[in-house]
Order: sequence, then C-alpha cells, then structure tokens
Amino acid sequence: NKQFGEDQALLIMKLFRRFREEDLKKPETLDMLVNLLGNGNSTAIRELAFWTLINFVDPMAVGNARLDRFDAGGKQSDREVVMAAWKQRVAELVKK
Repeated sequence: NKQFGEDQALLIMKLFRRFREEDLKKPETLDMLVNLLGNGNSTAIRELAFWTLINFVDPMAVGNARLDRFDAGGKQSDREVVMAAWKQRVAELVKK
C-alpha cells in the first residue's frame, strides 16, 4: 500500500531539498510552485510548495493575509484564492 507514487515521491524530495537561489528567480520555477498549491492529489505537495514560497521565494509575505493564509488541507475554493494571490505576487517578483 503506497502512500505516494514514484513521481509524487520524487517531487516531494525535490521540494524538501529546496531549490537553488537562482532557480527560485526563474519564472518557470515560480509558476510550478504556485501551480503545486492547487495539486489535487497530495496535501504534502501543496504544503511543501507553500513552505517554499513563503520561506524562500518571498519571506516578506508572512503576515500578508492574501498570501500566508494557505491551508493545504482546506477547501479547494479557499486554496484557489490564495493561489491567485500568489500568481499575482510571482508576476510582480518576476518584473523586478
């Protein structure tokens, strides 16, 4: 009885190992992390993606109600609101 498939396990390991600083500035990495907030299969993946965003991509987001009120195990509609806010924030970060 496997809890995670091989692809999910590899993704979880990648998220645990963190990303290189230069990768966290790439639009494709940022888009991937934001999209993982909506991952329908794994609360763990959603939580690790959020952890990466809030701790390494934009630590200043802590305390910003639009960005830091993510509940990986919460309702999909609530997650989508925070996901949309992160999409907007990532677009701002990429422009810098």
